[in-house]
Amino acid sequence: MKQEHRPAREGAPGLQTREDVKQAFIVLCDAAQHDGSSGKINILGGDWSATDTKLPQSALAVFVRASWEEAATRRAFALRLLDDDGRPVTAGTPGKERPVEYSGAMELSGAAATVDDAVRSVDIHNSFAVTVPRLPLLPGRRYTWSLEVDGRVLTSVAFAVTSDAGADPES
Repeated sequence: MKQEHRPAREGAPGLQTREDVKQAFIVLCDAAQHDGSSGKINILGGDWSATDTKLPQSALAVFVRASWEEAATRRAFALRLLDDDGRPVTAGTPGKERPVEYSGAMELSGAAATVDDAVRSVDIHNSFAVTVPRLPLLPGRRYTWSLEVDGRVLTSVAFAVTSDAGADPES
């Protein structure tokens, strides 16, 4: 199964915000770390689309591209894990399960006052990484990580959990 990337593009149906957010995508990784000084993400084992139930800790590398009009605009985001029926996946101790979700605020930085025209000729690139602990995922199922910005879904990426833990998952 190939990984589904559904990038948001200008005028994408359902985006309903200013068309300044041009593209967003999520990469499933074994590990990812954001370098605050360069803004780059270091990725290990990136872009997988299937795993088995022994998946240890993993990571999400999230990328957002926007126009310069979005510089210094603070946006609320949420990454949600959904099952194959589109319902939130929950985890935790019995009776205290909570949806698997990561939320916060991001700002598309660009140091607008100090950037020359050549840099302004390309979109602002913003990225962040989220470490995901081991989750109780069911074999033979499909899951989706969904990225919402300001309450609207911008992109999602699906993956499968293989039913045969002895088989090598697609990488």
